[in-house]
Amino acid sequence: GSLSIKGEAADNVIIHNLTIDTPQTHEKIGREIFDLAYQQHSILAINSESTYQELPDLTNAMYVKPGTNSLSKAVGLAEKNGITEIFLAEGVYNEEGLQVTINFSLSIIGESREHCVVIGGLKINGKKEDEVHVSNLTLRNSMGCGVRTQISSIHLHNVSVENSNYDGVC
Repeated sequence: GSLSIKGEAADNVIIHNLTIDTPQTHEKIGREIFDLAYQQHSILAINSESTYQELPDLTNAMYVKPGTNSLSKAVGLAEKNGITEIFLAEGVYNEEGLQVTINFSLSIIGESREHCVVIGGLKINGKKEDEVHVSNLTLRNSMGCGVRTQISSIHLHNVSVENSNYDGVC
């Protein structure tokens, strides 16, 4: 099989065209893409169509590796580029205790609650019809609420909120 990636380089790489032609299993393909993002770039966004019909849907997905403000940068790129899913690798996402603001429908999925930790919180400011899904991560040491929502719906699954200065969820 082959994996062909074409895109534009910047501080954070966004890939516009992704072609995959391989009989490998879905899990192996997804892991290879994740490993490529993790090894070579801080953020890899995939926004394209695949030539292999049985692949999991990689359209509008972004894979992020740990680092200072990497989650807030990823959310900003996702909003700008119409990306609706962010996958977080295991590690620490240091938002310096600040809340990451989300103004649109988005899913944030960590690799595991125990080993995917955000130092900070989430502030959901979207429209009434927006839905934010967060799963498999820990929000820790937020200087505000761990999770704050104004109007949008938020769905938390396998999420820990620890040591917030204010309420855990408000």
